[in-house]
Amino acid sequence: MGLDDAVEHVMAGMAGLGLHPDVATGVKALKEGGYRLITSGNGSVQVAEELLAPTGIRAYFDYLLSVDNAPAWKPAPSSYEYAAWICGVTPQQMLLVAVHSWDIHGASVAGLGKAWLNRFGGPYPGYFAAPDHTLTTLTGLLPALKSKKEPATGRNGRLPQLGRPGGTTAPAGQ
Repeated sequence: MGLDDAVEHVMAGMAGLGLHPDVATGVKALKEGGYRLITSGNGSVQVAEELLAPTGIRAYFDYLLSVDNAPAWKPAPSSYEYAAWICGVTPQQMLLVAVHSWDIHGASVAGLGKAWLNRFGGPYPGYFAAPDHTLTTLTGLLPALKSKKEPATGRNGRLPQLGRPGGTTAPAGQ
């Protein structure tokens, strides 16, 4: 098998991946709980669309973000800062939910809150910044956030407005 065939094989396999069974219910609960949702990935927006649309949860997301428009790939802090800028909030007003410890660490460096979905029950690597929450399913996130009494709103008691913050400039590289 040549390199092009190998790449095509891997990409075809990626296209066949689906969401974990708890994701749709967890996403719906978070949205109904007042949280704004976005995706931010090193892959294309098309990949996110193809994962979310068949499950009927695409409409719950305000933005699907990709490295195609960000100044750098995750886990560079500027990628997380870009997501905050697009949403019109500070990184400290955001929470990253991820299965990858390197992503949790990058979000920590950028100042985001972190929730790690430990899908396989393994230990979290001690050489990365620790998550604020460790869960096995996305459906556990809303109860975890409520138990810590973390508001689903911005600092002024309301949901932050969508869009880029007025009068500010884009993160470095934009």
